Amino acid sequence: MIEIKKLIETVKSEHWDIVVSTETTLTFTTGRSEYTITKRPLKGYKFTELSTHSGNEAVHIFERPEDLIIYINENKATWEEKVIPFDFGDA
Repeated sequence: MIEIKKLIETVKSEHWDIVVSTETTLTFTTGRSEYTITKRPLKGYKFTELSTHSGNEAVHIFERPEDLIIYINENKATWEEKVIPFDFGDA
């Protein structure tokens, strides 16, 4: 099993907050999207992407922890781009 510390280091970003961190679950959120990694009972990991705006959900299953880390590293920049800071201008 991947140590939770390794997952936290992999997903760490200034663009979102880690809201749940246990031995079996890690959840981070941007406010618009929520990402949850769950250790599956027999083997592997489930990675869930949930749009808090539309309710759309995508689920990915990874049998090997290395594949999960690769997936996160390949997609992290795209997830960060989705986070658009609000500009209140002169309001």
